[in-house]
Amino acid sequence: MIDYVLEICKDMKLETIYAIILQDNFQVISLMKKMGFTVKYFDDGTAVAMLDLREEEIPLCEETEVSKESQVRMEQLQTEQKELGEAGIVQGQPA
Repeated sequence: MIDYVLEICKDMKLETIYAIILQDNFQVISLMKKMGFTVKYFDDGTAVAMLDLREEEIPLCEETEVSKESQVRMEQLQTEQKELGEAGIVQGQPA
């Protein structure tokens, strides 16, 4: 899917693509880096990925392996979300 979007952007003669990502979205950040995006992190918990389409050929997005560190962190986040849900705490709502 992302390959298709990048091809459309290139066809439209776009020069740069930006993506705003949450810093704990390790899978997307890993994928973006593998596809040649540069990633900058901000204090507000977001990251911005940038890709210059004028540069070299963009690698195709194939199945990527998730690093062990990313996998562990994702499992931790899922456990935390489950615990919050069981406690009746909804994200963004006061307790």
